[in-house]
Amino acid sequence: MNLFKFYSLFILFFLFNGKNANACVCSMPILLEQIPEKDFIARAKIISLSPDPEDSEYHKAEIEILKLYKGKPIKQIRVWSVLNSSCSFLPDEGSEWLIFASKNNEGQLGFGFCSGSLLIDRKFDEKRYPGITEKYLRKINLKIQVLDFLVSSKLEPKNEAGLNISSSINFLSEYKGSEIKGDRFALYELSIDTNLSIEAIEPIKEFTFSSSNGSLISHLKQDLKVWSKDQEKTIAKPQKMIIAIYYYPAEGEYESFLSLFDL
Repeated sequence: MNLFKFYSLFILFFLFNGKNANACVCSMPILLEQIPEKDFIARAKIISLSPDPEDSEYHKAEIEILKLYKGKPIKQIRVWSVLNSSCSFLPDEGSEWLIFASKNNEGQLGFGFCSGSLLIDRKFDEKRYPGITEKYLRKINLKIQVLDFLVSSKLEPKNEAGLNISSSINFLSEYKGSEIKGDRFALYELSIDTNLSIEAIEPIKEFTFSSSNGSLISHLKQDLKVWSKDQEKTIAKPQKMIIAIYYYPAEGEYESFLSLFDL
Protein backbone atom coordinates (compact mmCIF):
# COMPACT_ATOMS: atom_id res chain seq x y z
CA MET A 1 0.00 0.00 0.00
CA ASN A 2 1.44 3.40 -0.98
CA LEU A 3 1.07 6.55 1.08
CA PHE A 4 -1.71 7.91 -1.14
CA LYS A 5 -3.86 4.86 -0.40
CA PHE A 6 -2.95 5.12 3.28
CA TYR A 7 -4.23 8.69 3.47
CA SER A 8 -7.32 7.82 1.42
CA LEU A 9 -8.27 5.06 3.83
CA PHE A 10 -7.68 7.42 6.73
CA ILE A 11 -10.06 9.97 5.21
CA LEU A 12 -12.75 7.35 4.74
CA PHE A 13 -12.24 6.36 8.37
CA PHE A 14 -12.80 9.75 9.92
CA LEU A 15 -15.65 10.68 7.57
CA PHE A 16 -17.66 7.53 8.05
CA ASN A 17 -16.52 6.02 11.35
CA GLY A 18 -17.56 8.88 13.66
CA LYS A 19 -20.82 9.52 15.46
CA ASN A 20 -22.47 10.41 12.13
CA ALA A 21 -21.49 7.09 10.53
CA ASN A 22 -24.51 5.80 8.62
CA ALA A 23 -25.76 4.89 5.17
CA CYS A 24 -25.56 8.45 3.88
CA VAL A 25 -22.86 8.41 1.17
CA CYS A 26 -21.15 11.66 0.20
CA SER A 27 -18.65 12.55 -2.47
CA MET A 28 -15.37 14.11 -1.34
CA PRO A 29 -14.62 17.06 -3.65
CA ILE A 30 -11.22 18.68 -3.33
CA LEU A 31 -11.01 22.22 -2.00
CA LEU A 32 -10.39 23.96 -5.34
CA GLU A 33 -13.52 22.24 -6.71
CA GLN A 34 -15.63 23.24 -3.72
CA ILE A 35 -14.82 26.95 -3.75
CA PRO A 36 -16.54 27.82 -7.08
CA GLU A 37 -19.57 25.69 -6.16
CA LYS A 38 -20.23 27.18 -2.70
CA ASP A 39 -21.85 30.49 -1.87
CA PHE A 40 -20.40 30.82 1.65
CA ILE A 41 -17.16 29.55 3.17
CA ALA A 42 -16.06 30.46 6.69
CA ARG A 43 -14.42 29.28 9.83
CA ALA A 44 -17.18 29.71 12.40
CA LYS A 45 -18.40 28.78 15.87
CA ILE A 46 -21.91 27.42 16.46
CA ILE A 47 -23.41 29.60 19.20
CA SER A 48 -26.89 28.11 19.41
CA LEU A 49 -29.29 25.82 17.55
CA SER A 50 -33.06 25.70 17.32
CA PRO A 51 -35.56 23.80 15.16
CA ASP A 52 -36.75 25.67 12.09
CA PRO A 53 -40.50 26.21 12.71
CA GLU A 54 -41.14 26.40 8.97
CA ASP A 55 -39.34 23.20 7.94
CA SER A 56 -38.85 20.11 10.14
CA GLU A 57 -35.83 19.01 8.09
CA TYR A 58 -33.83 22.05 9.19
CA HIS A 59 -32.44 23.77 12.26
CA LYS A 60 -31.43 27.39 12.57
CA ALA A 61 -27.91 28.04 13.82
CA GLU A 62 -26.62 31.27 15.33
CA ILE A 63 -22.94 31.50 14.40
CA GLU A 64 -19.89 33.62 15.12
CA ILE A 65 -17.66 34.04 12.07
CA LEU A 66 -13.99 33.65 12.98
CA LYS A 67 -12.68 34.04 9.41
CA LEU A 68 -14.73 34.69 6.29
CA TYR A 69 -13.41 33.22 3.05
CA LYS A 70 -16.34 33.64 0.66
CA GLY A 71 -19.70 35.34 0.81
CA LYS A 72 -21.12 38.04 3.05
CA PRO A 73 -20.94 38.19 6.87
CA ILE A 74 -23.95 36.51 8.48
CA LYS A 75 -25.08 35.68 12.01
CA GLN A 76 -27.50 32.88 11.19
CA ILE A 77 -27.42 29.89 8.85
CA ARG A 78 -29.66 26.91 8.21
CA VAL A 79 -28.53 23.39 9.06
CA TRP A 80 -30.00 20.54 7.02
CA SER A 81 -30.45 18.31 10.05
CA VAL A 82 -32.93 15.70 8.67
CA LEU A 83 -33.04 13.98 12.05
CA ASN A 84 -33.90 10.25 12.15
CA SER A 85 -32.63 9.77 8.61
CA SER A 86 -29.43 8.27 7.20
CA CYS A 87 -28.10 11.81 6.61
CA SER A 88 -28.96 13.19 10.07
CA PHE A 89 -26.64 16.00 11.07
CA LEU A 90 -26.74 18.36 14.03
CA PRO A 91 -23.60 20.21 15.15
CA ASP A 92 -22.99 20.70 18.86
CA GLU A 93 -23.43 24.15 20.32
CA GLY A 94 -19.99 25.64 20.97
CA SER A 95 -18.32 23.55 18.24
CA GLU A 96 -16.04 25.15 15.65
CA TRP A 97 -16.46 24.41 11.96
CA LEU A 98 -15.00 25.07 8.55
CA ILE A 99 -18.36 25.65 6.86
CA PHE A 100 -19.06 25.18 3.16
CA ALA A 101 -22.63 26.32 2.47
CA SER A 102 -24.87 26.77 -0.56
CA LYS A 103 -28.05 28.72 -1.27
CA ASN A 104 -31.37 27.03 -2.00
CA ASN A 105 -33.89 28.27 -4.56
CA GLU A 106 -35.11 30.86 -2.07
CA GLY A 107 -31.60 32.20 -1.52
CA GLN A 108 -31.27 30.72 1.97
CA LEU A 109 -27.81 29.54 3.02
CA GLY A 110 -27.47 26.08 4.50
CA PHE A 111 -25.08 23.21 5.09
CA GLY A 112 -25.43 19.58 6.10
CA PHE A 113 -23.78 16.18 6.33
CA CYS A 114 -22.72 16.14 2.66
CA SER A 115 -21.78 19.81 2.25
CA GLY A 116 -18.07 19.16 2.80
CA SER A 117 -18.02 21.09 6.08
CA LEU A 118 -15.48 19.95 8.67
CA LEU A 119 -15.61 19.95 12.47
CA ILE A 120 -12.36 21.63 13.50
CA ASP A 121 -12.37 20.73 17.20
CA ARG A 122 -13.44 17.12 16.73
CA LYS A 123 -12.47 14.73 19.53
CA PHE A 124 -10.99 11.30 18.84
CA ASP A 125 -10.13 8.27 20.93
CA GLU A 126 -6.34 8.60 20.91
CA LYS A 127 -5.89 5.45 23.01
CA ARG A 128 -7.63 3.40 20.37
CA TYR A 129 -6.31 5.31 17.36
CA PRO A 130 -2.95 6.92 18.26
CA GLY A 131 -2.06 9.94 16.17
CA ILE A 132 -5.47 10.33 14.53
CA THR A 133 -6.07 13.83 15.97
CA GLU A 134 -2.80 15.12 14.50
CA LYS A 135 -3.62 13.66 11.06
CA TYR A 136 -7.13 15.12 11.14
CA LEU A 137 -5.91 18.60 12.11
CA ARG A 138 -3.19 18.41 9.46
CA LYS A 139 -5.88 17.91 6.83
CA ILE A 140 -8.01 20.82 8.06
CA ASN A 141 -5.06 23.16 8.56
CA LEU A 142 -3.91 22.50 5.00
CA LYS A 143 -7.31 23.64 3.69
CA ILE A 144 -7.26 26.69 5.94
CA GLN A 145 -3.75 27.64 4.79
CA VAL A 146 -4.84 27.50 1.14
CA LEU A 147 -7.98 29.53 1.88
CA ASP A 148 -5.95 32.11 3.81
CA PHE A 149 -3.52 32.45 0.90
CA LEU A 150 -6.31 32.84 -1.66
CA VAL A 151 -8.02 35.54 0.40
CA SER A 152 -4.81 37.44 1.12
CA SER A 153 -3.87 37.26 -2.58
CA LYS A 154 -7.39 38.28 -3.64
CA LEU A 155 -7.76 35.14 -5.74
CA GLU A 156 -11.07 33.35 -6.23
CA PRO A 157 -10.99 30.06 -8.15
CA LYS A 158 -13.69 29.84 -10.80
CA ASN A 159 -14.99 27.06 -13.00
CA GLU A 160 -17.57 28.60 -15.33
CA ALA A 161 -17.33 25.82 -17.93
CA GLY A 162 -17.81 22.96 -15.45
CA LEU A 163 -14.41 21.37 -16.01
CA ASN A 164 -12.54 18.69 -14.08
CA ILE A 165 -8.80 18.21 -13.80
CA SER A 166 -7.43 14.69 -13.53
CA SER A 167 -3.92 13.29 -13.36
CA SER A 168 -2.03 10.29 -14.65
CA ILE A 169 -1.44 7.25 -12.43
CA ASN A 170 2.20 8.23 -12.04
CA PHE A 171 1.41 11.86 -11.24
CA LEU A 172 4.66 13.75 -10.57
CA SER A 173 6.38 10.48 -9.70
CA GLU A 174 9.74 12.20 -10.30
CA TYR A 175 9.18 14.06 -7.02
CA LYS A 176 8.50 11.07 -4.77
CA GLY A 177 10.82 11.11 -1.80
CA SER A 178 11.50 14.84 -2.15
CA GLU A 179 11.64 17.23 0.78
CA ILE A 180 10.33 20.78 0.80
CA LYS A 181 10.74 23.86 2.94
CA GLY A 182 7.74 25.94 3.97
CA ASP A 183 4.11 25.50 2.95
CA ARG A 184 2.77 22.12 1.82
CA PHE A 185 0.88 23.46 -1.18
CA ALA A 186 1.61 25.06 -4.53
CA LEU A 187 -0.81 26.91 -6.81
CA TYR A 188 -0.89 27.20 -10.61
CA GLU A 189 -3.15 28.86 -13.15
CA LEU A 190 -4.07 26.77 -16.19
CA SER A 191 -4.98 28.38 -19.51
CA ILE A 192 -7.37 25.96 -21.22
CA ASP A 193 -8.25 26.17 -24.92
CA THR A 194 -11.67 25.40 -26.41
CA ASN A 195 -10.56 21.85 -27.30
CA LEU A 196 -9.75 21.25 -23.58
CA SER A 197 -6.01 21.26 -24.13
CA ILE A 198 -3.76 23.03 -21.62
CA GLU A 199 -2.12 25.88 -23.50
CA ALA A 200 -0.10 27.33 -20.62
CA ILE A 201 0.61 26.89 -16.92
CA GLU A 202 1.61 29.90 -14.83
CA PRO A 203 2.93 29.55 -11.28
CA ILE A 204 1.12 31.45 -8.54
CA LYS A 205 2.96 29.87 -5.61
CA GLU A 206 5.56 27.12 -5.99
CA PHE A 207 7.20 24.67 -3.61
CA THR A 208 10.65 25.34 -2.23
CA PHE A 209 12.45 22.02 -2.53
CA SER A 210 15.36 21.18 -0.26
CA SER A 211 17.28 19.95 -3.30
CA SER A 212 17.28 21.36 -6.84
CA ASN A 213 14.18 19.58 -8.19
CA GLY A 214 13.20 22.55 -10.33
CA SER A 215 9.75 23.71 -11.39
CA LEU A 216 6.81 21.33 -11.73
CA ILE A 217 5.42 23.02 -14.83
CA SER A 218 6.91 20.80 -17.55
CA HIS A 219 5.80 17.68 -15.66
CA LEU A 220 2.32 19.08 -15.01
CA LYS A 221 1.79 19.59 -18.74
CA GLN A 222 2.45 15.88 -19.26
CA ASP A 223 0.53 14.58 -16.24
CA LEU A 224 -2.65 16.69 -16.26
CA LYS A 225 -5.79 16.20 -18.32
CA VAL A 226 -8.85 18.45 -18.62
CA TRP A 227 -12.30 17.01 -19.20
CA SER A 228 -15.82 18.33 -19.17
CA LYS A 229 -18.29 17.19 -16.51
CA ASP A 230 -21.00 16.91 -19.16
CA GLN A 231 -18.67 14.87 -21.39
CA GLU A 232 -18.47 17.54 -24.09
CA LYS A 233 -15.20 17.54 -26.05
CA THR A 234 -15.10 21.31 -26.56
CA ILE A 235 -16.08 24.45 -24.65
CA ALA A 236 -17.43 27.75 -25.96
CA LYS A 237 -14.45 29.89 -25.01
CA PRO A 238 -11.01 29.51 -23.43
CA GLN A 239 -10.94 29.25 -19.64
CA LYS A 240 -8.52 29.86 -16.80
CA MET A 241 -8.51 27.62 -13.74
CA ILE A 242 -6.48 27.57 -10.54
CA ILE A 243 -5.24 24.20 -9.29
CA ALA A 244 -3.44 23.25 -6.10
CA ILE A 245 -0.74 20.62 -5.66
CA TYR A 246 -0.22 19.22 -2.17
CA TYR A 247 2.89 17.79 -0.55
CA TYR A 248 2.67 14.81 1.81
CA PRO A 249 5.81 14.11 3.84
CA ALA A 250 7.28 10.67 4.34
CA GLU A 251 5.62 8.64 7.08
CA GLY A 252 7.06 5.37 8.34
CA GLU A 253 7.76 3.11 5.38
CA TYR A 254 5.98 5.45 2.95
CA GLU A 255 7.97 8.03 1.00
CA SER A 256 6.76 11.57 0.40
CA PHE A 257 4.62 12.38 -2.64
CA LEU A 258 2.70 15.16 -4.43
CA SER A 259 -1.02 15.01 -5.13
CA LEU A 260 -3.95 16.99 -6.51
CA PHE A 261 -5.99 15.86 -3.51
CA ASP A 262 -6.10 17.67 -0.17
CA LEU A 263 -6.23 14.44 1.82
